[in-house]
Amino acid sequence: MQDDTPFVHNVSEPAVRRYHRPGVGGHYAPRFVDVAATRSGLHWTWHGYDARTTLDHVYVQSAGEPPFQLTGESGRYDRPAISASDTETTHVVWVAEGRDLVHRSGHGETWNAPSAIESANGWLREPALACDVNGTVACAVVATHRQRDALWILRSDHGAWQRVTSIDQDGLISRPSLIFDGEGSIWAAYDRYVDHRYRVEVCRLDSGGSVTTSAFDDPQRNRLSGRLTVDAAGTVWMSCLSESLVERDGVVNRATAVRAARLEDGEQINTPGPDGPDAALLHHGLLPIKRYFGYAGLRRNPRLVATDDGAMHLCWEAQRDERETWDNVWNGRLLASNLKDGRWSQPRLWHDGGCCFAVDHRFVHPSDRVTLLVKAAHREDGADFRPLRVIPTSVAPADLPPQSSWKGWIPTGPIHRPTRPTVRDNGRDLKLYFGDLHSHCVFSPDAEGHPDELYHFARDIARIDFAGITDNDFYPDKALLAGESLHQRRLVERLDDPGRFLPFCGYEWTFHRDDDDQSYNHRSIIFLGDEHRIVRRIEAGGATEQAFRRSVRDAQILAQAHHAQWALLGLAGENNVEVTSGWAVNIERSTTVHDALSSGHRFGFIAGGDSHRAVPGLSGALVAVWATELTRAAITEALQRRRCYATTGGRVLIDFRLNGTMMGGVLSHPADRRLAVRVEAERELERVNVVRNGAAVHEFDTSGPMLEDEWIDDDPPPGACWYYIRVEDETPYREHPHNICQAAGPLAWSSPIWVEA
Repeated sequence: MQDDTPFVHNVSEPAVRRYHRPGVGGHYAPRFVDVAATRSGLHWTWHGYDARTTLDHVYVQSAGEPPFQLTGESGRYDRPAISASDTETTHVVWVAEGRDLVHRSGHGETWNAPSAIESANGWLREPALACDVNGTVACAVVATHRQRDALWILRSDHGAWQRVTSIDQDGLISRPSLIFDGEGSIWAAYDRYVDHRYRVEVCRLDSGGSVTTSAFDDPQRNRLSGRLTVDAAGTVWMSCLSESLVERDGVVNRATAVRAARLEDGEQINTPGPDGPDAALLHHGLLPIKRYFGYAGLRRNPRLVATDDGAMHLCWEAQRDERETWDNVWNGRLLASNLKDGRWSQPRLWHDGGCCFAVDHRFVHPSDRVTLLVKAAHREDGADFRPLRVIPTSVAPADLPPQSSWKGWIPTGPIHRPTRPTVRDNGRDLKLYFGDLHSHCVFSPDAEGHPDELYHFARDIARIDFAGITDNDFYPDKALLAGESLHQRRLVERLDDPGRFLPFCGYEWTFHRDDDDQSYNHRSIIFLGDEHRIVRRIEAGGATEQAFRRSVRDAQILAQAHHAQWALLGLAGENNVEVTSGWAVNIERSTTVHDALSSGHRFGFIAGGDSHRAVPGLSGALVAVWATELTRAAITEALQRRRCYATTGGRVLIDFRLNGTMMGGVLSHPADRRLAVRVEAERELERVNVVRNGAAVHEFDTSGPMLEDEWIDDDPPPGACWYYIRVEDETPYREHPHNICQAAGPLAWSSPIWVEA
């Protein structure tokens, strides 16, 4: 255990030290910031972590000025949006507590009082904002009521706000983008998830109130993150991501590209890139060549940029290379292509260094300077973003790997869901469910994918039964915000579908011991019931192991230790340990698991992908649960009773019993020890072992993918014992660096059964 020695916020030491010992306190901004450009300068807004209250504040800042706090009280706020008119009035909107859409306008330190311009009984989220040249302001916000979504569009003509339309559709709506065109019409683009894929919907609301809609869709690919812009001639353009699923050497990943189109007369006129219909390929850093290393920036956040000479540019962010870089904030670069003769050019380097670039896609920028934002370094006050000017006509070609570097990745599709096995135990039927309770989304400092993307991927592509997102409480240089956690919990409520799919959420307590090895003692925390408290390691309540234990003493949680090194803290929720993940087979990488069992601890075995690549369920680790039904209560009960096991992503059936007691159970000094094993694998079995007190003591004869056999331990050692089953199929386990892992590996381990002395 660590002591309670106080320490202070650490912002000055080298990045590798800040990862392990960040200290208490500090102010942190998210990865996303919204920006508004005017002829006189740049303005931007974000919601940041407030160390005094552990909640959020909304801030606004203008070039050359300090940040200004827009919220009087800290709370839980959704990502704010900003826009500015030529009258130099700046508008900011945000959602407070998931219910109230709040607006403020002003400039510098002179701002009007905040006012709620819309409220909902359900859930409001993801506002977008736009101004026209006359000062009219439009706002779009997603509203959820009883698991159904609508896009609300509001308008203010120098006065009161009025909801002018509500677009109600099936499926999940997210990520709206908003602009005015040259005729005063309001355009909105938003993601809509329906029929197991994303599509971008575009609607136009003209000055007379008529609404026309169209879809940017591809039956074979996801289309999402649509962003609108208007060129110097008043023509509307849109960019979006185009993603497919690919596989290489058993590793499953997303292949991401950008599509860009001109919108004319209801038609989408695609503009191809230098090598095909995609305007740009975003493989670099996202689709591994040799390794995958997390990146603090936003590699899936392209934007169209119009300039007043009639040119159109497409810019996107990429990390410099795949090498491990602890000073991750400075590991990015901004790339761009310009449109010439109807085709996008080869990429050029707009800026080298920094990350989380942001540009106002609603503004027609001067051709001799495009002003944008870059996160160049973490600062004590959390104001991490600084203006950056680029002259598009004076940039050099970008030095990128050739596209042949990604050869070998081939298209693949959703996983086939096998029939669901059933076993009997104590007079009741138990069904087998697979899940992944440990994954990270864009709310973590270096992961990809929005929360809804991860849940949809887990349900409809990986086709697992339950999934959890546990973003880092803090990892340099970002804290998990209260508003982000609220977003996840509301999304869990929106997607909850007992009998079909269960989403879970929580956080990861990313604690590092201050020893010579900087050893981990992380916990993947899953909220149960109405629990929602985040205990961060940069707060006094989470800065030491003793403090964390006190803080979560009464919390309704599951708390899974993971990685190769950890020490149990005596938490009520420490029912299971993550013995393998998408990073490493930890149970066979160190003796930590066996040492803890031998010292008398009792815990089940689970697996979690711990994926930062937005592929939950296909990231190389799954937990299997024997439960009565697919409900929160039943899955939680099975996990708490350790009626579960871990796999390296394979969907193997393991039914392990000792004298009729299932895995996770305890027997009191039985006279005989009859171990019954049933295994059904997807491939030929290589070996199935009984492990007793850390050593393999029996190997079953195997032939084919199935095994049903018994073994009697007629020479048990004196004293207490623990047994588990280790399964290995014929597939070679391939070692990959960092967070790359084959989706369906060959190994599995049942939870132990204990025999008391």
